[in-house]
This record gives sequence, C-alpha cells and structure tokens, in this order.
Amino acid sequence: MDCINDICIQYKNGALILGKEGENEMDEQMERQEQKFLSFCSARDRDLITGKAVMGLADFNRLTYLMGVLDYFECMIIMYQRFPELYAQSVEQSHRQGLILEEYPDYFKDEGIIDDFDRWMEDFLLHVPVVEQTKHVREVLQRKLMCLSVN
Repeated sequence: MDCINDICIQYKNGALILGKEGENEMDEQMERQEQKFLSFCSARDRDLITGKAVMGLADFNRLTYLMGVLDYFECMIIMYQRFPELYAQSVEQSHRQGLILEEYPDYFKDEGIIDDFDRWMEDFLLHVPVVEQTKHVREVLQRKLMCLSVN
C-alpha cells in the first residue's frame, strides 16, 4: 500500500482501492469481526447476513440486536451499509416505539418485545458452534439474559 498526503492506494482482489490512511485497517477489522460473528451463526443467518437469502425487517432487527448484545458494533455498521432500506425502516420503527414508550412505559413488556429479546438470545445460543469461543459467547449471553430477567 502506498500513501500520498493521507490518500492510500492499494490493490485488493485485482481492484484498485483509494482511501484515507487507516481506512483499510478499519475495513479489515470490520471484515474480521464479521467473519467471527458469522462463525457463530446458523446457516440461515449467514445467508441472510451475506445477502444470499432475502432479509426482512424482523430478521434485520434480530441480527443487529444480537450484534449489539455481543458488542459486534462493526458488524452492525456493515449491516447498515449492506441493507440501507432495512436500516431506515428500523430507525423509523425505533422512533415510533420511543414515542409509544413515553406514554406507555410497559409497552415492551406488555407486547412481548422483551420476550422476543430473550428468545433471540436463546435461539442464537443453540447455533453457536462448539469451539473455544463458545464459552465466552455463552457467558456474555447468559449474563445479558439474567439482567433482562431481573428487570
């Protein structure tokens, strides 16, 4: 990679890539994190995330929620970039839910949304491959489940 005045020139997969210094490292970090997250996913979720299957808003919300729970924030950015229409719909839905919560604080509880969060995490745990990282993922998700069930 050659850099001139903070603009870097790099060849990747036969293509010329121009960008600011440090962007390529960030892209590589995002790619590594996405691959790690994908290794935890079911085949169906991998297909959804990579665009091999059509993703709807419910799956988008579920997957970005799981990414956030596991602190895979770079993966969330990738999802927002890869699925801008779903991201916009999700933001609009969150805004509407925020307005509802102002008037109806038990909305998430009464409408079963918290139950959805619990179910999403439990289902995700069923698909985590038995690898060295499994213990860590299970501990993080179980801690989060306990926090949700206490509230």
